[in-house]
Amino acid sequence: MFCMKFISSWNPYGSSSTNEPETPRPSNTAAPGYRDIQPMVRYCRDIHDVIEAELSFGISFFSEYRGFSANRRVFFSARFQDEPHRIRTVSCPLSIDAGKLRPEDQILLQIKLDAARDWVPENTWSVFGIVKNEGLIVYNAEKRPIDRQLAAFL
Repeated sequence: MFCMKFISSWNPYGSSSTNEPETPRPSNTAAPGYRDIQPMVRYCRDIHDVIEAELSFGISFFSEYRGFSANRRVFFSARFQDEPHRIRTVSCPLSIDAGKLRPEDQILLQIKLDAARDWVPENTWSVFGIVKNEGLIVYNAEKRPIDRQLAAFL
């Protein structure tokens, strides 16, 4: 009798029954603040950093908003000057250190990012906790932001 009770007490640990799982299942409901946000971009081999892409290939223009990542990066589709027929994904941090670029290339990059900033949904900026005009700012070698009046003038 004792052996029967002892063996039956181990039944839940070794049971292969398909009743309810012991781990909770993920929920399909979205958190209230994140309901309308596009999913984060999945990482793949063909994502280029914005500065490395500008140095290596030259960005002709950004073509569309692709998403964001948890490490405060925004992703855009872009066409490069070296391969204009191919669309690639470019990763942009919210604050871009462009000290490696020439001053005129820094200004042109800021102009391109100013245009691309409008494609990012408003609720994405709220997830980052910043105002729309404070994101995607290009900084020069002295760690000062590029003068937007000068960029708009060109």
